[in-house]
Amino acid sequence: MGRSILLLLFALLAAVSLAGPGRSSGKKPTSAATVCTLGVVLETTVLSEDRYRTTTLDEVLEPGETVPILSHDGVVCRTVDSSGKDAFLPRSAVSLVKKLGRLEVLALVWKLEPASEDEATPEYQRWLRLYDRLAYQERGGELPPSQGYYDAWGDVTPTVEIHNGTQYRITVTYSGPAARSLTLSPGQSGTVRLPAGRYRVSASAHSASVRPFAGHEDLSAGYRYSVQFYIRTIRIR
Repeated sequence: MGRSILLLLFALLAAVSLAGPGRSSGKKPTSAATVCTLGVVLETTVLSEDRYRTTTLDEVLEPGETVPILSHDGVVCRTVDSSGKDAFLPRSAVSLVKKLGRLEVLALVWKLEPASEDEATPEYQRWLRLYDRLAYQERGGELPPSQGYYDAWGDVTPTVEIHNGTQYRITVTYSGPAARSLTLSPGQSGTVRLPAGRYRVSASAHSASVRPFAGHEDLSAGYRYSVQFYIRTIRIR
């Protein structure tokens, strides 16, 4: 008897099929598993790069901000800073609210997503960098590098035009010299502008039945890129 699975496909000049939740890769979907705890900052505090707080970072948390708590021992909490590296803060400075799975972290990234890169906050950057880790760890397949063209008359800042051809809301993330996400409703298109450099890219549907896909991308100055994502259901006998 056949069974249906969902595949996320990445379209450039030609469509390239990627892994789906039913592919025999040995990995199982883990979107329901706890990946962190939602923490709410209680008092102004500075992140440190080690648990003993011997070296502080130039990153201040303000009351009311949310942070992902990866672990804690009752005295110190481990989180991530806005560049995606592990960082630490006192347990007394944060209230632990609830445990989060991957899709809940994705929903937070979407909620905090700024209208433009100039409006990105450290709080958004922390959640985005964490989600980048999760999506890459739980990827169901590799995204191939995109192809672009040189725009001699355009801005030197690389531009990526993204189209969502799926029936799901999707979030595409870029993490490298800068971090940015773009969330698109079904049929919607949008544009991301990023500094030139190497990025880790992930594409995630807001659905537990579709696993994220991730890969690496080299964005070159003066180039424009165009990508499309869509879902296809196939039957495996």
